[in-house]
Amino acid sequence: MNRRWGPCTGVLLLLEPEETFSVEYEQTDEDGFYDDVAATMCIDKDWIAWGDRGKDYDCAAEAEDMPRRPYGNGVIPVCRRIYRRRIHVPIKASDDDIVVAYPKEMIDNA
Repeated sequence: MNRRWGPCTGVLLLLEPEETFSVEYEQTDEDGFYDDVAATMCIDKDWIAWGDRGKDYDCAAEAEDMPRRPYGNGVIPVCRRIYRRRIHVPIKASDDDIVVAYPKEMIDNA
């Protein structure tokens, strides 16, 4: 496994057919993240969980000179299956953890 630390300055695009890759994120300023999310999107810290997001494979675009296989009355390119996985990313918390304050109570208590 190739591990690199620091900002993402580019992504390797020359993948082998059916290659899988994962990107793992590390939170470097958790308080700043939650403060920014609250200020810009009004999302409470309790509404955010950390988890993994995966995606079934995509068929990457093929170059014209790549191998082809017979299909019906013609030929189609061989599909390059690329699997993606993002590890430790912010995701929606469970519905039980999301509690929205009652606006009338907030105004009355202000």
